[in-house]
Amino acid sequence: MPLSIRQNLVEDVIKITQLVEQYRDDRAAHANAEQTHERFNDVHVHLCELMSAMIASPLTGRIFLPTPEEYVDEETRAQSLQEQFVSQV
Repeated sequence: MPLSIRQNLVEDVIKITQLVEQYRDDRAAHANAEQTHERFNDVHVHLCELMSAMIASPLTGRIFLPTPEEYVDEETRAQSLQEQFVSQV
């Protein structure tokens, strides 16, 4: 799973989840212990990469929160502004 600075960490978690689901669905086809061990190692490597990305995320900007403009409507913003203005007077 190549890491890209433009992807956020949630996308990495989704990819790992999809990988685990794929392995779970294919487990009947690969019943031998060596292949199962290799798949667990794959998941372990992806989780280590995710952990590394989480530690470095403040430097790379890969983890972010949406700005209020993306989820707060105009009416709520105006009401909040009014409440803040009144509380400071």
